[in-house]
Amino acid sequence: MFEDLSALRQMLTQCLELEDLPTLHHWHTVLDETLPDYETDFTDVERALELMEGVEEILDRPPPADGEPGPDGDTMALELAHYLGRLADASDLSPWRPSPGRLVRLQLQES
Repeated sequence: MFEDLSALRQMLTQCLELEDLPTLHHWHTVLDETLPDYETDFTDVERALELMEGVEEILDRPPPADGEPGPDGDTMALELAHYLGRLADASDLSPWRPSPGRLVRLQLQES
């Protein structure tokens, strides 16, 4: 979604080069001022989605049919524990919290 909003901002820039319409100028200014505050948040959410897809990959395997080989519940639990353990040990994960610009806007809205 961040890429889409960035592309929209770029398209507005190109449109403004053709004609400086007040509405286009307004939305370009809003996106130009707002998007940088959210880039880290969007990156963190995308990473979290990727990590959840790893959990989903482990848990969404169909159970083996009678007599067929395949992971049983214990095997899946062990795989999930290993996966979550790797996440717990990962040093590049950041706890998600709203960006400072977002917090300021939230505080202003509450006042």
